[in-house]
Formats: sequence, C-alpha cells, structure tokens
Amino acid sequence: DTGDILRRYPLPLGPEETGGSLFSKLEKLGAEAILDTVRGLEAGSIVPEKQGETTTAYAKMLRKEMGNLDFTRDAASLLRLIRGLDPWPGTFTYLHGKLLKIKQATEGGEASGKVPGEILAADSRGIFVQTGAGALCITALQPEGKKAMAAADWLRGAKVQPGDRLQRSRDAENKG
Repeated sequence: DTGDILRRYPLPLGPEETGGSLFSKLEKLGAEAILDTVRGLEAGSIVPEKQGETTTAYAKMLRKEMGNLDFTRDAASLLRLIRGLDPWPGTFTYLHGKLLKIKQATEGGEASGKVPGEILAADSRGIFVQTGAGALCITALQPEGKKAMAAADWLRGAKVQPGDRLQRSRDAENKG
C-alpha cells in the first residue's frame, strides 16, 4: 500500500511468533484500528502523512516452494522461515526420499563442521541438524502421510541416525 498513513499501530513480536499467531493478532488489531481510524477521520483529528517511496516495500506472494529448507543457510534465518511460513505454506525437507514437514524448531547449538543438512544427533529433545552456521533442533514435524507430532515421538519408530542428510529434493542422496 503506497497511500497516505492515517494511523500507526505498533505491534510487538514475540520470539516464538509464527505467521499464524501474528495473523490472529493482526485480525483483532485490524478490527479495532478500522473503528478508531473512522472515528478519527469523522472527528477531523487525523492528519494524513505522506509515505516516502524509499520506505515502501512490497511483499512477495507466498508459494509452496519457499518452504523448501536450504540447510546451507544459518540456523537463525531457518528458524525465522519456519515460524514465518507457519501455518501456510509451511516448511519442508526430505529424508530417505520421504517428505518431512517441519512444524517447530529451536536453536540447536554451535556448528560442528559437518555438512549442512547432516543429522548430528536425534534424541528426546529433537533432531539436531547442521546448518550453514550453527545447528537447528527440529522439535515437531509431520512425516509424509501422517499427522503432525513431536519429533521425539516420531523418532521412536523412525530409522534416523547421525550422518543421515536432510535434502531439498526427494531423489537426492541421503548419506555423505
């Protein structure tokens, strides 16, 4: 939107904010803001403020492919992507040729010098994955054809071991 600014409504973002939780907050704030703005316009208390062209930013249309995780990126940016694309389009990767949707993750510690996408450990805390800088701990996921679950629950029946690799495509090599 490049029109005049009528009012500003700051909204703090929590460290675990997701696209879905932000949408809910904005939905409520938007309803209140419309009423407040209309009242201000009727009362003549709003002075429109020009929006400079250099501050105007356009958001890209979200596409499913944007959620394909590239583990050469750093852990912090991957965490932001996982939270930002939740619930739609969501983020995903492939393990042993099967789709694995990533629902939640946390920072997983320092980089170990392994290959990005390589599983470093898998235990009751989650699946620790090497990234381009740092490690990511996947704590909730949705395996292909199944419901979303805690990574620890999935690990009880999954055949995952250190050295396995999360990939960007179904047919990529999983070792090495």
